[in-house]
Amino acid sequence: MEHYSAWLKERVAEMYRILKPTGSMFLHCDWHANAYIRVDILDKIFGANNFKNEIIWFYHRKNIIP
Repeated sequence: MEHYSAWLKERVAEMYRILKPTGSMFLHCDWHANAYIRVDILDKIFGANNFKNEIIWFYHRKNIIP
């Protein structure tokens, strides 16, 4: 996780540098790293107040009985 985090942090910092003030950034990651990435990388680079929303994927399985 540390190696991936360091790799991602460099790229997010560069995205932040070139992003216009009116721009948006969407980052897709799996649930294992989601909270860590948001708190340790995105909030530190963009600021915690700049988080607007989270998109959560839901897959409906037809064979599940309620």
